[in-house]
Amino acid sequence: MKGRFRDAMLRRIWKIPLFALVLIVLLSISLAAAIIVYTLRVPSSIVIPQYPEGTYQIKLYWDNETTIEVQSIYFGEVKPGQYGPTVTFYIKNLSTLPVDVEIGTRPYPWIDFSGSVQQGIQPNEVRKMTLRAYAGYTATSGTYDFELIVNVYPG
Repeated sequence: MKGRFRDAMLRRIWKIPLFALVLIVLLSISLAAAIIVYTLRVPSSIVIPQYPEGTYQIKLYWDNETTIEVQSIYFGEVKPGQYGPTVTFYIKNLSTLPVDVEIGTRPYPWIDFSGSVQQGIQPNEVRKMTLRAYAGYTATSGTYDFELIVNVYPG
């Protein structure tokens, strides 16, 4: 009698995990379907005006008097996950219109900067800019040459 009862239980017991798995899958599907029960689509639009006509140009200088033009910048030693020393230079707007300036790098995406945006620089205005290079945690040791990209946009 004990043997038959044990055999019957063993034949049925494997069905419990299978039943639980099927129940979990069905519950997951029903929850996923229940999350989005209605979608409203609203027609929308945006207008992006043409940039004002004019010239867009800037130059970088080491001094406020704009006599020493920046040819290259050395950002010093920067440990991974930290900022390096502050580098100060000046931007002169040679454009006929106000500009915004944004600074980035190429080709190393793990190099970033604090203070990398200046807005509303008027024509012939000289604006002080300070940058601190940041090396991401994924940076490996070495000396890296890169391009400092200075993007100019209408202000």
